[in-house]
Amino acid sequence: MQTTGSEGSKERYWQSLLRLSKGLEMAKSYAEVLDTARKEVREIVGYQNIWVFLFDDQKEQARALSASGSLSDMVMFDENVQTLHIKGDPMLEEIASSVDIVVVEDARTDERTDKKIVELLQNRTIVNVPIIFLDRHLGSVGTGTFGDEGVRLPTASDREFLMALASHLAVTLDRLRLMYESKRSEKALRESEEKYRRIVDMASEGIWSMDVDGACTFLNARMSEILGYEKEQIVGRPLGDFMFAEDLPDHHLRLTQRSQGLSDRYERRLRHANGEEVWTIFSATPIADEKGQYSGSFAMVTDITARKRSEEQLLALKNHLEEQVMQRTADLVAARNAAEAASRAKSVFLASMSHELRTPLNAILGFSRLLQSDRTLPDHTRKNVEIINRSGTHLLRLINDVLDMAKIESGSMQLQKAPFDLGELLCDVTDLMRQRAEEKGLQLIIDQDSTFPRYIVADEGRVRQILINLIGNAVKFTEQGGVTLRLGTRENTLSHLQIEVEDSGKGIAPEECRRIFEPFVQLGDQGGSHGTGLGLAITKQYVELMGGSISVTSSPEKGSVFRVELPLEEAKEDDIQRANEAEQREILGIAGRSDYRILIVEDQRDNQLLLQTLMENIGLSVRIASNGEEGVRLFESYRPHFIWMDRRMPVMDGIEATKKIRSLPGGADVRIVAVTASAFAEQRDEMLAVGLDDFVRKPYRPAEIYDCLAEHLKIEYLYESVPSAHRMLTAESFSSIPQEILSELRSSLESLHVDRIERAVAAVGQYDRNLQTHLEDLTAMFEYEAILTALKGNE
Repeated sequence: MQTTGSEGSKERYWQSLLRLSKGLEMAKSYAEVLDTARKEVREIVGYQNIWVFLFDDQKEQARALSASGSLSDMVMFDENVQTLHIKGDPMLEEIASSVDIVVVEDARTDERTDKKIVELLQNRTIVNVPIIFLDRHLGSVGTGTFGDEGVRLPTASDREFLMALASHLAVTLDRLRLMYESKRSEKALRESEEKYRRIVDMASEGIWSMDVDGACTFLNARMSEILGYEKEQIVGRPLGDFMFAEDLPDHHLRLTQRSQGLSDRYERRLRHANGEEVWTIFSATPIADEKGQYSGSFAMVTDITARKRSEEQLLALKNHLEEQVMQRTADLVAARNAAEAASRAKSVFLASMSHELRTPLNAILGFSRLLQSDRTLPDHTRKNVEIINRSGTHLLRLINDVLDMAKIESGSMQLQKAPFDLGELLCDVTDLMRQRAEEKGLQLIIDQDSTFPRYIVADEGRVRQILINLIGNAVKFTEQGGVTLRLGTRENTLSHLQIEVEDSGKGIAPEECRRIFEPFVQLGDQGGSHGTGLGLAITKQYVELMGGSISVTSSPEKGSVFRVELPLEEAKEDDIQRANEAEQREILGIAGRSDYRILIVEDQRDNQLLLQTLMENIGLSVRIASNGEEGVRLFESYRPHFIWMDRRMPVMDGIEATKKIRSLPGGADVRIVAVTASAFAEQRDEMLAVGLDDFVRKPYRPAEIYDCLAEHLKIEYLYESVPSAHRMLTAESFSSIPQEILSELRSSLESLHVDRIERAVAAVGQYDRNLQTHLEDLTAMFEYEAILTALKGNE
C-alpha cells in the first residue's frame, strides 16, 4: 500500500486555517459550518466529504451530521438528524472513548465497522478526529475516501491540520449550540405566550388586570364581550367608566381594600355598551411587585346576568305561589272551619235529639216495665202496657241505629261485649237468611266444625250484623246454586273464630276486589240489586273494631269467598243462664244494710219519679234536686252516699255540679253516677275525667240502675224466686203443649204476623199459663228466633 503525505508549505496550512476560522465565525447554521469545513478539507487533505458526530452528555447516543454535494443536500441539526446508539457499535464506542484520531485504513476489512453500512456507503479509509472544548468531548469530525478513491491514509501534516480543524469546530459548535438553545428558548417562550393568549382569549371567564391607579392593563376577549367594547377601547381606562354612578362608592371602597392586600369575591353590576345592566361576580386579588409593594390587581369575572334574570323570575314566581298558597290556605281553613262547624252542628243536633227523645222515652219504658212487674194488673191492661213497652223499645232501636251511623262516620264506635249464645244467634240468622235464599231457589248450607263454640263473649249485635251482611250479600248476588256458611276455629297465639261465606254468584274482578270494602262502592253489573254500598264497609269496620280481619277471594263467573277471623273469648253456659235469670228476677230489697241516702239531681219530673220509685222500691231514702245548684246545696245538708246526676240541666249542669261537690268536705267519698241521654257512650272517659264515677244512658232498664248501684255501694239484693221453667226456654218447655198448637205457633212466628202470633201464644196459655207469660215477654221484644230455636228441639 502506498503512503501519501502533504509536501506543501506550512503557509498553505495557515492560510487554510485562517479562512476556516473566518468562515466558521460567520456560520449561522450547522450546514454552513459543515460546508466551510468540507471546502478546507478538500483543499488541504484531499478528502471530498466530512461528517460530524455530536455526543450527548452521557455518551449513549450520537447525532450524525453529514455534508456531501450541494448545501441543500445537507442534513440540518434541528430537522431530520440521524441519531445513532453508541453502545454495541465498536466503531462508535472507540470514537466516543478516544481523545486521539481514530483511523480505519480499509473499512471493508476492519472488524470495527458495520459491513452493511460500508457496502451501502462505499466507505474505504475512515478518519475520525475528536472535537474537544474545555475538556468536554463534544463529538468527532470524520472524513475519508469512498469508492474509486481507494484507500488513502492521512499524512502527519494531514493529521495536524485535521486536529486544528477539530479545535476550530469545537468553538463554533459550542457557539451554535448556545445559539440554538437560545433560539429554542425564544421559540418556546413565543409558543408559551401564544398558548397562554389563546387560553386566556378562549376562557369562559372574563379577565381584568389593572395598575395601581386602577387603569386597565389587560383584558381577554371574554371580558371585551361582557362589556360590549373592543379591547382597544378599554385598555388604559378605569373600571368605573363601565359602571353605574350609584355603584361607584362601593367600587372605590373595594379598590382601597385591594391596595391593603385583601382579596375579595363579590357581585358587581356593570354597564354594557348598549346601556343595559350586566351582572357579574368579581374574584379579585391584589398584585405585588418584587419588593412586595402593591402594583395593581387581577380579577376573574363571571357573567351571571342570565342567572340573575332567572332568580328574578323565580322570585316573582315564588311570590305568586306564596300568594296562591296563602289564598288556598285561607280557603282550606275556611273549608275546615265550615266542616268543623258542620260537624259541631251535627254533634249538637245528635246530642239534642238524643236528649229530647231519650228523656221522655226513659219515662215511658221505665214506668211501663214497672207496671209489667205489678202482678195485680188486669190482663187487658197488661197487654196495653206491653204494647207501650214494645213500641218504645222499637223506637229506641231506631234511635240507636241513627246514632250508630253517626258513630261509624266519626270513627267513635265502641263495642258492647257480653256473654251470649252464639249457636242461638247462628240459628236466628240462618233461619232468616234461608227464607230469602229459598225465595230465589238457592240452597243455604251450614258447614260447622265440631270445635266451633256455642257460648262466647263478644258484641252480639255486631256479630249478628256481620253475618247478616255477608250472607245477605251472597244471597242477593247469586242467581243459581247456593251459599255456604263455614264455621270453625283456628289456634295460634290466640284462638280465633273463622267464618267463611262462599257463593256461586258472578264473582268479582281482581282489580275490584281491592275496592270492595270502600264506602259507597257498587261494583260491576248488579242487575236489579241496588244498595247503598255501605254494607261491606260497615262490616269491615265492625270486624276491625273487634280486633279481627276480613278478606275476599273471587273469580269471575265462579263465585266469591269472604273470610272473617275474630278473636275468640269463650263463655260458659252458666254465664248465659245467670244473665237471663237476672233479667227475669224481680228485686225485693237489699240484703243487709239499707240506710243508704240517695240524692237524685234531675230536672225532668217524669225521670225524677222513675228513679225515686226504683230507689224506694228497695227501701232506700231519697232526696230530689231539680238542678245542679240545688244539688250542691242538698249535698251539704243531706250528705248522701250516692248521687244520680243528670248531665244537662238548667241553672247548673251536672258536670259543673260534680266539680263543686268534689271540692267540698266529704265530696271525694260520695259516689256520683251520671244519668245521661247523650248520644254516645264514648263520652264515658270525658265524664269520668271531671270526677264522675260512672254513667248510665237513658232510657235505661231497671236492672241497669240496680246493677250500677250494687257495684258502687257494694250491696246485694233480695230476689223473688223465678220458676225454673221460665229461666231458660228449651224444647222441654213445650212438652205439655199439643203438636198442632206448636205447629201454629211456629208458622205464625215465621209469618211475622203479630195478631196471629198473639192468638197462637194465647192458645199455649190454655195448657201452661207460665209458659204463655214467658212467650208474651219474648214476642213483645221480637225475640222470635229464640222461640223458634226451642221449638226446633221439639220436632
